[in-house]
Amino acid sequence: MSLSLAIGLWYVFIPGSKILDVTYQVPVRIEHLPAEMTLEKIDPPNVSVTFGAINRAFYLFEPQKLEAKVDASLAVLGRRTFQISAEDLNYPKNLTVKELTPDSIKISVRTNGKKNGT
Repeated sequence: MSLSLAIGLWYVFIPGSKILDVTYQVPVRIEHLPAEMTLEKIDPPNVSVTFGAINRAFYLFEPQKLEAKVDASLAVLGRRTFQISAEDLNYPKNLTVKELTPDSIKISVRTNGKKNGT
């Protein structure tokens, strides 16, 4: 009994302590787009993010919950290119961001004729 428990614990913890780098395609989500604007395109729609962590950190990891958030509130001033950094990513904090490419995205918007508050 204790031998099988020891083998089970070894199987989970020892191989699970190896450091891995895993890359995911993470969708970009636009936030705070002014009400008078409609988003037409995000280029690129995904960013490539490489995370580093011990193997077991990825066991219960849900990659579909990853996202890169971009605050587009400055689009009203004509800004169309936005930088993305690790701070803009929604990811488990037991992972480390090793690489993020590209580090900027472009958006295409159109004005829909509606002004703030109307």
